[in-house]
Amino acid sequence: MARNIIIMDSSASMRRIIRTMIQATVNDAVVSEAVDVEEAEGLLADAHYHLVIFSKESSDKNWL
Repeated sequence: MARNIIIMDSSASMRRIIRTMIQATVNDAVVSEAVDVEEAEGLLADAHYHLVIFSKESSDKNWL
């Protein structure tokens, strides 16, 4: 069974670094990315995720 993971960070380079680390470690990971809260909420509404990784700087009070 695939492990669904979502990464939320406003920085494309940070998302790429985290994605690379996950995919190098977890063979069955399906990684989604979100730039902001609105995009993350849309992804979370459409699928089931096992893990959500987000940076505090990329979130706002609505997200938290």
